Amino acid sequence: LVGDMKGVFTAPIDYNKTNGKITVKAGKLAEGAGEELQGQAGGAIVVSNAMYPLPEVHAGKATKSKVDAGGLSFDTNGSGMWTGPFVMKG
Repeated sequence: LVGDMKGVFTAPIDYNKTNGKITVKAGKLAEGAGEELQGQAGGAIVVSNAMYPLPEVHAGKATKSKVDAGGLSFDTNGSGMWTGPFVMKG
């Protein structure tokens, strides 16, 4: 499914989620930010069995999506965002 492999890159990852607001940064390669959308009951909008690698995903709105790696470069905001529970180790 990948027609133009850009390479493999390593970078320290910084992830923070506080009160539904999310920021993530992978060194100088990628940066993102956004906020989970809230349902009428006040909790996150959760989608189960969404054909993602996660058992459930939370709907959100991105305020920043930036990549500059291996000849691929974009900087945008206002797009959709999906996130969910995960564990980082190592």
